[in-house]
Amino acid sequence: IKSNLPYARISGGLSNLSFSFRGFEEIRMAMHSAFLNEAIKDRCVDMAIVNAGALPVYTDIEKPLLKLVEDAIFNRTPDAAEALVAYAEDLKAKGKTGGEAKAVKVDEWRNLPVADRLSHALVKGIEEFIERDVEEARVSGVY
Repeated sequence: IKSNLPYARISGGLSNLSFSFRGFEEIRMAMHSAFLNEAIKDRCVDMAIVNAGALPVYTDIEKPLLKLVEDAIFNRTPDAAEALVAYAEDLKAKGKTGGEAKAVKVDEWRNLPVADRLSHALVKGIEEFIERDVEEARVSGVY
């Protein structure tokens, strides 16, 4: 499109990409992050409608899941879709379709120094602790 129409702008909602995996938020957000990473790198998408606060940082996605979603998105292997569905079925069987693992990670990052907690919250789009952490940083006398 851009080679024929150099001034064209391309945008869209990312949820269409992962619609089949409703209820499997870990997979959906990994798909969105992987697609955006490639689209930004290749400059093929100018804008996207996305919940940025819910997206994992691309480099934080577990490598096996990242391989599965990228294989499916970019049609790298003939069985990519089936492999991703099998992964989802495994999550479902284990009862891990939502954000169970994320709750543990939230507790872990809350033990970091205040500057690291603020940085983490900004990168991840977590608003829940911002006021408390900013106030802690303000009264610490370090900043």
